Amino acid sequence: MLAHNGSERQSIAVVGVGAMPIDVHGDQFGGKFNGYCKRTVRLPLSATCGLSENVLGAQFLPGTRCETTGSADFIPSIAHAVKKQVADCILVRMNAGFNGNTLYTQLEAEQVHYFMRLHKDLNLERMVATYLRDDTSNREYVELEYQADSWECTRQVILVVKPRPGGVQ
Repeated sequence: MLAHNGSERQSIAVVGVGAMPIDVHGDQFGGKFNGYCKRTVRLPLSATCGLSENVLGAQFLPGTRCETTGSADFIPSIAHAVKKQVADCILVRMNAGFNGNTLYTQLEAEQVHYFMRLHKDLNLERMVATYLRDDTSNREYVELEYQADSWECTRQVILVVKPRPGGVQ
């Protein structure tokens, strides 16, 4: 259960979700070789609350599993508890490992807002190529509607345009 200090409800709460590989040695339970990390790890998935970084919940994943595996129930349950006890509006911050349609659908059903970096995708790269080549534009953000092949619906994507030496990327 989520610990709440009894202060009044907040209007918005940010929940950060991520996994941090922990090296394991020998034959420890759940330790597996992770191809991305290139070592044997356990992969604890944790949810923290905004700037305080208080841990709201954690779940161990075997080291071989990606972050989206096992998070389709974990993240919505944490968001639901925060919404019930702490704030009316929840914003979940995740990294690119959480690009799963099932997770998005569950968060949307709970009316939980979320954001993360998307994995590279050829269709998306073609769609945004115009913005990346146009280094005369002063735009920093471009809002697009996009549907990945694995998604059941179109979602809003915000392209962050970063000026780089030699052109925009």
